[in-house]
Amino acid sequence: MPIKHFRPLTPSQRFTSLNKHVGLSKNRPQKALTEPKHKTGGRNAYGRLTSRRMGGGHKQLYRIIDFKRDIFDIPAVVEAIEYDPNRSAHIALLAYTNGVKRYIPAPEGLKAGDRIVSANTATTNDFTVGNCFPLGLIPPPRGSTAWRWSPARAPRWPAPPASASSSWPSSTATPSSRCPPARSAW
Repeated sequence: MPIKHFRPLTPSQRFTSLNKHVGLSKNRPQKALTEPKHKTGGRNAYGRLTSRRMGGGHKQLYRIIDFKRDIFDIPAVVEAIEYDPNRSAHIALLAYTNGVKRYIPAPEGLKAGDRIVSANTATTNDFTVGNCFPLGLIPPPRGSTAWRWSPARAPRWPAPPASASSSWPSSTATPSSRCPPARSAW
């Protein structure tokens, strides 16, 4: 992402550098996918200041993000990549073919107009940026993002494929190096 450097017209701009938002949509967020975000300004229910140095800032809307990706086998088109003031990642607006619209965290490389899908089965050509599959279907050398942990089960590796390579961990791997049995978004 390009970085914007400022001329030192004021003392606060002297060492300021920010990310340029290149390729982001300038449209307003979908009203059905937003909620009001209430701010306290550091005050409690009695109106007394209990947390110092809070308050101010620009008014924000909270975008409802679909982390579960639970619409299976229905393709979606990425309508736009948008800025989200509530997180450091950009978000992608998906329009499914059944008419449903949802926001997801936008993985690096996803562009407006791309077609993605979330499914429980996969072929070798399905592993593209933005698609979502269970971790057991993803080959070991592939990278993945946005893991969802299952709180009812302890983290463990999925069953190794028939042709397990040397990069597949052994059953004696330490708990910190194990994969959770979860879904992964590409």
